[in-house]
Amino acid sequence: WHLHVPAMAGECCGFADTPQGYRWCTRLAKLFCLSIFAAESLSYNVVFLGRLLPAWVRPFCSFPLAVVFNVLWCLSVCCYLRAMFADPGVVPKQWQEFVQKEDTDITVSAPRHGWQPGVATMCKDCNIPRPERSHHCSHCKVCVLRYDHHCIWIDNCVGFGNHKYFLLVGVYAWMLSVFSVASSLPELIPLLGKFSFWCISGGELDVSGWPLFCELYFIVASALAIQLGLSLTPMLQLFGVLAMRNLTKVEDAMLDKTRSDYNPYDQGSAVENL
Repeated sequence: WHLHVPAMAGECCGFADTPQGYRWCTRLAKLFCLSIFAAESLSYNVVFLGRLLPAWVRPFCSFPLAVVFNVLWCLSVCCYLRAMFADPGVVPKQWQEFVQKEDTDITVSAPRHGWQPGVATMCKDCNIPRPERSHHCSHCKVCVLRYDHHCIWIDNCVGFGNHKYFLLVGVYAWMLSVFSVASSLPELIPLLGKFSFWCISGGELDVSGWPLFCELYFIVASALAIQLGLSLTPMLQLFGVLAMRNLTKVEDAMLDKTRSDYNPYDQGSAVENL
């Protein structure tokens, strides 16, 4: 789910180092994510609930299953769009004007590799003062409050303004993938056995039929849901632990280099940090 831009550039396309290549990679990444959401909705609501769910079960189970799935789906999509379009926390001009007032006691220091709690620093790229925990994004060309990283999948920085939505889209999408696969497993297993038997026996399949197309589409969509859940698990482990420690990705990398556990922003418990 999450890849840094330099790593993604090398894997996605060879020309992603250029501005035009980066724009194309981000467009493809966003299109891929939105396509996954649309494909899973069509697979579950139309194919599974409308065709594959047994007729004797449909009157009792279709409505509650549809409610749970679509609530999780709507939450996932809404959080994804909020993370994509929300202001991540670009340092406002009001802050710059406030620091530059003569009657303020704020001292602006040069940035250094290490903790600087309660200290404003001067960005070497933007040449503007910024609050503590703010960092410069080389892709957006701005300084972001409580900067975590730049995510290619939302084509936006993850910072003070949208960090919550970034975490929530991972949680809701993971729950959505687990629920869709678990609730449809009684129908998915016989379909896999059916197509496996045809593949092993070497029989011919008439792929022109609508029912068979629905079954194949449902299997592919289920495979995507499983892959989505497996991909989101390490992402949630990484960023969930950081959130419970009140750390950003930048600060975690700094701790790895300094080999220290000191965190001036730790509130004392995981609940308070969240």
